[in-house]
Amino acid sequence: MIKIWFPHIIAVMAFVVFIVLGLACATQPKTKMIVFDKNIPEEQCAILLVPGGHWEVFEFSGRKVKWFDYYSFNSNTVLVPSGKHFIKFYYYYGDGVNDFTVGLNAEFEAGHNYRLKEELQGSPLVPSHISWGVYDDTTGKYVSW
Repeated sequence: MIKIWFPHIIAVMAFVVFIVLGLACATQPKTKMIVFDKNIPEEQCAILLVPGGHWEVFEFSGRKVKWFDYYSFNSNTVLVPSGKHFIKFYYYYGDGVNDFTVGLNAEFEAGHNYRLKEELQGSPLVPSHISWGVYDDTTGKYVSW
C-alpha cells in the first residue's frame, strides 16, 4: 500500500516546495531609484542606499525630501551629487514609537556607493547606545560618524 502512494507523496511534496520557493522569490524586497537632481550628469554622482524600515530621510543639503518606505521595508537608492552634504533623518527602533532626529555631514565622491548605517550597543529592542554614519562601500570606510 505504501509503495503505491510513495510517488504521489513525493510529487505533492515537490509541488509544495516549488510553490514556497516561488513565493519567497516573488516577495524579495525591491529597491526604488531616486534621482536627487536631474540636472547633474550621472557620472558626477554617487549612490546612497537608504535602508527601509528604520530610516526616514527628510532633508538633504537643505532641500526637503521623503526617502522612506517604513511599511514595506524596501530600500531607496538615491543618486546624489558628489561633494559635501548635510543629511537629516529620523531613525526608528524597537516598536517604531522610539525615534531619534539625526543630522550628519558627509562627503560623497562620484562613482562611489554609500549607505546609511547604524551601530547598536546593548539590546536590539532597547539599545544602550546608537551611532549612525554614512559608510562608503567602495572603500570600506565611514565618511561621517
